[in-house]
Amino acid sequence: MGQASEISQVPPAEVTIAALHEMFNSKSQGGLMWNNLTEDDRRAFCFTAKLKERHVTIGLDEMDSLELARLHRAIKRIATVATKFNSISLSDFK
Repeated sequence: MGQASEISQVPPAEVTIAALHEMFNSKSQGGLMWNNLTEDDRRAFCFTAKLKERHVTIGLDEMDSLELARLHRAIKRIATVATKFNSISLSDFK
């Protein structure tokens, strides 16, 4: 019976997720992922999206809708192209 009372005290998933986003200063799953990228990775995505240097250091919530769309498109493009190289070894990469 102790187990049932413990289960009822677990907060809903939405509350837990919201707390995590707040803890890591992000408002979305994408924002959380962006915040955890290295500066070099952010720079590569921003370069591909033709964004400015300042975009490397700001959060997604500080970008306007056009900047977000360009960045999202660039990330998707890099991911699609990069997967084609996953199975190629360095010796085959000449």
